[in-house]
Amino acid sequence: MGLENQYLIGDRHYRNIGILDIDGATPFSNDTIVEQIADPDNTNTDVTVPDNFNNFNTNNDPNANSKNWNHTGAITVAQGYPDSDKVIAGNHLMYFNEKNHHWYIMTIIQSDEAGQDPSGRHVNTYQLENICITDMNNRIPDARKINNADIKTAFENLLQSTGWSLDLQTNTNLFYNLSFDGQNSAQSYLQAMLVAFNVELDAHVEISSSGIVTKKVLSIMDHRGNQDFGIPVTYGRNVTGINRTTVFQKVITKLHVRSASGATFADINNGKDFIVDDDANEKYNPNWQTTYLEGFITSPDIENHYALLDWAKKQLSLFNHPRVNYSVNLTADFAGGLGDDVRINDRVMVPELTVDSRVIQYTFSKADHAQNQAILGEFVTVKIITPEFITQLQKRLDDAVRKAVQDVKSGLKAATVKLVTPLGANWTSMENSKVVIAKVTVNSVNITSYLSQSAFKWFKNDPVTGLHDLDFEQKHADDGYQIELDEDDIGTITCRIEGDYLKTSPELFTDPANHYTQLFEDTLRAGNDSFGDSLNQYYQYSWLDQDSNTFIMSQAYTASLVDKEPKDNHTKYHRFVNGVYKDTMILQDGNHGSSFGCRMVNGVPEIWTNHSPGGGFELIKVPYQPNKIVFNEDASITHLCKVPRFFRMSTDFVHGYVLGIAASDGEIDVVKMEDVEKGNWNPIYRRNVSDYDMTQLPGRDYLKKYHTLQSNDINFPYVIFNAGDNNNFDDRLFCCINIVTGAEVFRNIVLSGDISPSIVDPLSSTHKVPFEPEAVGFYNDHGQDFLLEGYGYHRIDSDGVERSKRGIWRINLNHRDDSKDKINYQNVDDNNVEGDEAL
Repeated sequence: MGLENQYLIGDRHYRNIGILDIDGATPFSNDTIVEQIADPDNTNTDVTVPDNFNNFNTNNDPNANSKNWNHTGAITVAQGYPDSDKVIAGNHLMYFNEKNHHWYIMTIIQSDEAGQDPSGRHVNTYQLENICITDMNNRIPDARKINNADIKTAFENLLQSTGWSLDLQTNTNLFYNLSFDGQNSAQSYLQAMLVAFNVELDAHVEISSSGIVTKKVLSIMDHRGNQDFGIPVTYGRNVTGINRTTVFQKVITKLHVRSASGATFADINNGKDFIVDDDANEKYNPNWQTTYLEGFITSPDIENHYALLDWAKKQLSLFNHPRVNYSVNLTADFAGGLGDDVRINDRVMVPELTVDSRVIQYTFSKADHAQNQAILGEFVTVKIITPEFITQLQKRLDDAVRKAVQDVKSGLKAATVKLVTPLGANWTSMENSKVVIAKVTVNSVNITSYLSQSAFKWFKNDPVTGLHDLDFEQKHADDGYQIELDEDDIGTITCRIEGDYLKTSPELFTDPANHYTQLFEDTLRAGNDSFGDSLNQYYQYSWLDQDSNTFIMSQAYTASLVDKEPKDNHTKYHRFVNGVYKDTMILQDGNHGSSFGCRMVNGVPEIWTNHSPGGGFELIKVPYQPNKIVFNEDASITHLCKVPRFFRMSTDFVHGYVLGIAASDGEIDVVKMEDVEKGNWNPIYRRNVSDYDMTQLPGRDYLKKYHTLQSNDINFPYVIFNAGDNNNFDDRLFCCINIVTGAEVFRNIVLSGDISPSIVDPLSSTHKVPFEPEAVGFYNDHGQDFLLEGYGYHRIDSDGVERSKRGIWRINLNHRDDSKDKINYQNVDDNNVEGDEAL
């Protein structure tokens, strides 16, 4: 006997009064427990054709499953056993879920006589529901309204007087206009809030060792279940049957869009109030050469034409394909659970089935494991949202990269592997080794950052016999996208990409909830520096020493202490300790100050920066010297090496690299620090910001995709740079790339709503105000990587006065967890991509 075979019987106060056990004194049969996080089928027709012009209900999505939590069950118990008479409507059954280690209470809500069993005993069947559903249906919240309630406020108000405790495990930053009417049940509001906040729940209880229920817990989370596709669902192994259902209703390939006031984006879309998807139209429309599959949608709250167009593209991506659901019959030893991301494999099905999906409904039985079933499908909750949040949804990942990854995962496109050597394929007499990098592309879009280290399998064959070099292959089994060849590595080198390890997230990404923490702020024109000049400029770059809480801030110097006439190619460095200004250093010909490297050497900041004496350019290092003008001939300057142009410099002292990005045309050079210290600027990696949909040309029209580069930093292999002019014409964005593979890792647009405490939104201000990116840098705080970002902006102070500000924020970085990729799944033959080049 054990918990896996039992249900505990609880009275109306949840006290344990008996036990049902398959092989015990009071047996049971025909039990099924069904829990879901989304409906497996949601056919609706809320998208209308253009001549109907009804509004689309944005809480539904006809091409995705609707989020809807439910937890019910049924069980059969024969009469005449010791505890049979305790199983009655109003009492409860409690069970333990071994997958998530939680206890659940199911209310017995209905009892039905079901005849007799073979022994002649009377048999009853009972209907069950999670006690949370019972409690919420029996509770009507008091009438109240709270505008823009965050998730904690909303659920705390919902759970008042219900006896349920809130366990909040979500990073959502959505808001909800809470409105209880005093008539509807708490259960109806619970379902609406799950959709509004795009979250999932787990309603469980805590039970003491003596069997007493001590707490009822409502856990709210962004994603219930395992998220790493670590569970293979394979026909013939842990699956006994798969049924694939395709819902082909209301596929839309031409979407007409209006705002609530009737406005369209035709003025910025070549006179058209619609957008189309020609690829989807050709794929799903039998008359694709002459017609489209048309639909119409109204945004309830977006009036800005550019935001309306962006929103339309997002909506079309939801409607431009059929929805597919999978009903999977499982073996008893299936390791997955509700909400888990799973990978389905069926080589028998025609066409063959290999797809990543999610368990949206799970059924299990303690008495008959043949009843175990998982229903898998996709679902997305579409909310009524603001133009700013639409941009937040889209900024997480560049559209081209996202589409390329999805095309490969869905089998629509094949990836190509290209092997490159940064320093050339030919060996020189000075080289003892050579680096080889595997780049994976789809239609020229680099998706290498979406492959884990385990995806790259390196092989070497003898050019004559074709035999594998097993020692070589074992040596480089865990090297990932880059290997280093020895001079005796003679043969044909190839790389195979295993499709199982193509991820939905890049190797590095910012906090999904966009939690910004402010580290520093002061007001423009707040006093004078130690040279008597007003501190009235934005800081172009900022460096932080966490141990001493010291900031070094740089800005272009335009006064005349260095020259008889004001010039703007000198640099001032200001030192702040614990947020308080201390002193200043001036560097002659230090240029704009837009990026520099720095480290503490014997307690003194050592600055690495671009220097331009006599019109040429060089990289120097110089210790910070309070209240001193450091002239070009000063002995404290160490002249490291000449550089060919003006570079905005950054340093990575941990890995030994120097980064330079040219302000003129966006060239990116990465040089080994040991070469720089020997006097040589020999780039081993060279890219350009234009490779990442960014054209460096300051002050130009955002609509033409020009950007104003600001600052940069390096934490090898990652390079980051940001852009955004104070005229607000171009997006305030920062882009992170892997300099080795050349892949874009992430590309984020920063909105005024991301910043907390709130700042003045330039788009809503009645007068022109800045929101200008300045510094960006990589840091680590006791194992937690984060970005440091500086901005110039306006904020309304506590006295009600709007002032110009300079501030520094921190946002955490997350490394994708690929730790489970080393698991060897037997008999799983997934999509693989062979390298088409050899060295």
